[in-house]
Amino acid sequence: MAMLVYVSDNDGWLPGSPSTTGAGLWRVDDNGRYTSCGFAPQDGLSPAIELFDWMGPLAQIMGIRLPESGIERLRAYRGIERLTCPANRGRPARWAGGAPLEDGQMLSYCTGTAFMLLPARVPTTANTSFAGRVTMPTGGSDSDPSKFNFWSSPPGYAPRLDRIGPPARKVFLADSGRRSRFNRDPEFIYNVESDYVDTLFADFGPFYGVSRSYDRYLVNNPGAQGAADARRYAYRHGHSSEGRGTYRMNVVFYDGHAATVGDMESARPDWWLPAGSVIYRNTKLNATDTVFWADVWQTYLAGTSQSSPYVVP
Repeated sequence: MAMLVYVSDNDGWLPGSPSTTGAGLWRVDDNGRYTSCGFAPQDGLSPAIELFDWMGPLAQIMGIRLPESGIERLRAYRGIERLTCPANRGRPARWAGGAPLEDGQMLSYCTGTAFMLLPARVPTTANTSFAGRVTMPTGGSDSDPSKFNFWSSPPGYAPRLDRIGPPARKVFLADSGRRSRFNRDPEFIYNVESDYVDTLFADFGPFYGVSRSYDRYLVNNPGAQGAADARRYAYRHGHSSEGRGTYRMNVVFYDGHAATVGDMESARPDWWLPAGSVIYRNTKLNATDTVFWADVWQTYLAGTSQSSPYVVP
């Protein structure tokens, strides 16, 4: 498997992280701030065309020849048979911003974002522009991890195989419906420095209440007017009804084994977060969205609170 080859060849580091394969796309300035290198999508970009790009680096290992410019490489990614899910062939994604590019084949898979990001820089005011690009986003307090809007990453975490936790219980790659939601068919935005919201290549996972790959809005809000069940874009390997756990997708874990799982099982936070991550609460992000889906919180995180946090195994 190309991922394990990359890890072996690179002393345990993971592909698809802004701190590994995407490290050439940003820099640290003289004041210790993370900042842009100024690359444009038309530039020659290798091995990654975007901070979270895992496809280019693994395609190299697989012996697949690719064009030089970011835009042309993205076009080429759409046609790589070995990295295209057969059940996803012909599914279009609409251009929605960034570098101008025609509508085309939706990319088939994404990695787990939390494994790819460094812990938040505290105080967060030290690096607001690259929070969510290189480091975890936070929101809330700018100094107390227990008051961040998101979970807290393990101290000193780095995107390495020996830091994620048990590899057989951590998702490397999964079927993806990126970027879609209950009110939006798949679309894409391509910028070299896309953050966790806009990236083409990664998603926090099906537990995440604002996921752009695994939207579970309708199953958590049955009967919502005008809402479509966007699970069909990623969970494309069969379903028996409209309920929880009935839509199925394929996932590949960091030890290399694969499984076909229902949407409720796939939404286990433990599968998508590094061991040692701490969950304190389910923050309400706006009028409709929370960090964790309600059914995920009830099923996997019941009893979790600021005074009784959940530590990811």
